[in-house]
Amino acid sequence: MNNPELIKLAIVDKDGALVCPKSGNTFVQNPQDQELLPGVQEAVSRLVADGYVLVIASNQGGVAAGHKTLEDAIAEMQYCLSLLPQIDRAYFCPDYGKTCIAVLRNLSRWVDAGECWGDDRWQYRKPQAGMLYMAQKCACGFGETLEKIIFCAATIKTSTC
Repeated sequence: MNNPELIKLAIVDKDGALVCPKSGNTFVQNPQDQELLPGVQEAVSRLVADGYVLVIASNQGGVAAGHKTLEDAIAEMQYCLSLLPQIDRAYFCPDYGKTCIAVLRNLSRWVDAGECWGDDRWQYRKPQAGMLYMAQKCACGFGETLEKIIFCAATIKTSTC
């Protein structure tokens, strides 16, 4: 009997956990208005060395609020991925919970609940679990199981992991 491969997964928030706006504004103004927070590169390298697969999961409510376009948010995710070559995919919710976009280093596509599970029971906007479940399901594929999963998010005043 074959044992399935065990995956260690780290799901990391983007804004305030990995990057902050270079401009000093509250929110990223364009894709290049992102810089890694101090210690992020080292922490990501440690997780990879410890055998973790890393993915980004981020709410991007600025799309629904009209502050940026969906294409802007995709470009922001792609730029963030370019800053962290150890991470090859990001997921984000551009609305109030019904949509999840998957961004792979140079490819993006829509992913919605109906496409993956045949119903709309999942809410993707964090703190709901849909986007995290999507990241887990895609990272593990078929026949692999999780050994360990961690989630790293930003707090209101400081970034923590």
